[in-house]
Amino acid sequence: MAKTRQIMPSIISPGLQVTGNLVCDGDIQVEGTVEGDVRARTVIIGQAGTIAGHTTAERVIVRGKIDGKVSAATVVLHQSAKVFGDIAHETLTIESGAHFEGHCTRLGVGDDAHEREQTFAAAKRHIQQVSPNPAGAADRKEAAGR
Repeated sequence: MAKTRQIMPSIISPGLQVTGNLVCDGDIQVEGTVEGDVRARTVIIGQAGTIAGHTTAERVIVRGKIDGKVSAATVVLHQSAKVFGDIAHETLTIESGAHFEGHCTRLGVGDDAHEREQTFAAAKRHIQQVSPNPAGAADRKEAAGR
């Protein structure tokens, strides 16, 4: 039976400011500040969280602030959300009270799937190239030692 690894969410805590791009195979929760682009499977921006840059994910949930473009299959803007930038989506939910300034573009289900797949594949390659201990390296070493 093949093992399925669960990836723990990465959390940018309140009071933490990150300058630079974030790329993650799993989920990222932003409670602090990120100045740069964010790519992940799911991106959650808490009420005090801020992203100044492009956000690309399968799912983006906003309770805080984004200043930049959002590209995701599913985007949810909660009542406390403040988004300043365009949103490319398949499904968009905007709660009453959310603040949004930008344009919405609905992506065709087939159109964006290939592009999103390529984006995440490129992000994984980038992680493996720059990481001194790329994800899965321990698994490959263990398999080679058997």
